[in-house]
Amino acid sequence: MEITKLQSPISIGKLGLSNRLVMSPMLLSIANDEGEVTQDVIDYYEARAKGGVGLIITGAAYVTDTGKLYAKTHAISDDRHVSGWRKLVRRVHSHKSKIAIQLGHGGARSRSTVTGQQPAGPSSVSFTDLPETPRELSTTEIHDLVSAFGQASRRAREAGFDAIELHCSAGFLIHQFISPYSNRRKDEYGGDFANRMRFPLEIVRRVRDNVGPDLAIGCRIPHDEIVPGGLTLEDTRDIAAGLVKAGVDFVRVVVGVSPPKGRTDSQRTSTTRPEGQLPALSHAMKQAVKVPVMATGGITTIEQADKILRSGSADLIAAGLALLADPYWLVHSPGYIEMFPGMVYCPQCGHKV
Repeated sequence: MEITKLQSPISIGKLGLSNRLVMSPMLLSIANDEGEVTQDVIDYYEARAKGGVGLIITGAAYVTDTGKLYAKTHAISDDRHVSGWRKLVRRVHSHKSKIAIQLGHGGARSRSTVTGQQPAGPSSVSFTDLPETPRELSTTEIHDLVSAFGQASRRAREAGFDAIELHCSAGFLIHQFISPYSNRRKDEYGGDFANRMRFPLEIVRRVRDNVGPDLAIGCRIPHDEIVPGGLTLEDTRDIAAGLVKAGVDFVRVVVGVSPPKGRTDSQRTSTTRPEGQLPALSHAMKQAVKVPVMATGGITTIEQADKILRSGSADLIAAGLALLADPYWLVHSPGYIEMFPGMVYCPQCGHKV
């Protein structure tokens, strides 16, 4: 019986995966008030590890408390967070899955009702879906944030994570610096493309310094902001190439950004797309980089995932809603069941198949 392409092994940098299914990070509000890992968090990710996911990427863990979007979301802003993450990593590893932590900072998207402070970003630019106008970060604060990402990655290494993904899209802080749409600075961190890339490249290099050569580093990057004056496909190809040159081992592409105040609702964009539309865009990204590219967005069937991989449009499939609905999505696929003639009950979940 020929296994699906999705079930075939692959390497990301020095990290070997047993298959090409990745669990997309989704923000969870099941941490405690201090952002620490709870038993609910461990149970949630362990179920997907039992289901055979090759690589799990956690929902964004905030590198500073000022970067949180919501209450009870994950944090890795202090050494006290390491022990909880270590318990989670060990549980996932016990099921032969690998796990990455996504590092993020909300920047202008953070909320004072959560952090107790006014949101801050590269520039004081308002967005239609945000209740507050951010203040502009000082150069000293930018340097401190680079250090915060580095320290968070050091904690991730100490917790035993196999990889790190930097959240560079969806209007989070790193994305805000990259985009000319939200970055109106006049100093070395704003203006032309090279200056706007300075912040993310400094972060990648600092992360690499803190984790060493063995951990894989990836980036979730915007593919096309689909707004006038925003990032285009050509821009994001250059972004990906620059990040890879700085030390990134994989990229995961998404699309869309929130428009500034004054733009009509009809001009708003979203990262939600029909099945297969976002993965089709990943093909263009593969022309720009030589590292593995993850397709993501609206992939709900094993057949669709396998088709994308066999077409050469992506190297891995990152699924979110499908694995949220069924932690054993891969195990319950027809290809898996057919490999075990006569199997009546799923060996992982015990359900009749």
